[in-house]
Amino acid sequence: MAHLMVRLTDLHVSLSNTDSDKKEMLEYSIRSDGTCTINVSDAQMVDNMGRVMGGDFGFIEAGVSDTVSLIWPTVSLYNRVGICPVVIISTNAKNDEFHLKQLIKFDTRFDIIDPEGHTFKKHKNYKDCKNWDKDYLKNCTPVNCEERYFGLRSFYNETSEKCVEVARCADAYEVVLTYPSLSILIVIHSSISFMTILPMNASIHVSSLAKAI
Repeated sequence: MAHLMVRLTDLHVSLSNTDSDKKEMLEYSIRSDGTCTINVSDAQMVDNMGRVMGGDFGFIEAGVSDTVSLIWPTVSLYNRVGICPVVIISTNAKNDEFHLKQLIKFDTRFDIIDPEGHTFKKHKNYKDCKNWDKDYLKNCTPVNCEERYFGLRSFYNETSEKCVEVARCADAYEVVLTYPSLSILIVIHSSISFMTILPMNASIHVSSLAKAI
């Protein structure tokens, strides 16, 4: 019976049809088996970082190897370390289907992809920022957090110099602005805002006003 032998490197998958007797051709496809997980600068693991995109890659003859590339939909290519789960599905001439689950590991740190400093590290704006949330090819300017973390860490904190999650708004909160002759109360509930302007001598308390609104 024919079987696929799999070797995973970065986002490339090498497959071999190991059948040597029956000369059986296999049809194969590769699908995502869950979201990717990546490391961040401080060795934290972050889940739900998108999925790889596979597809139907056709047939592979007995004794032949094939290498296919998968797509991870991001433009933040560098200093990425993580894993993406995939399932490789092969089907023989009898329509017997076999599923093989694998983890694709990838590492695009500059010390890995350019260890001798002959390519990327020679870029005129390259700088070792010691921080993966900064762009090594743009003089350590902050990365696009929204894109890099698939919307889960969309704010760049200038103090920590990290991409962080944006805190969720409270269900309801109040802002009171006081001027010499007016008191302006803004009540925000979910996505709806109300504004009421009162004379300074008004006797209604903020809490009861909020209920009245």
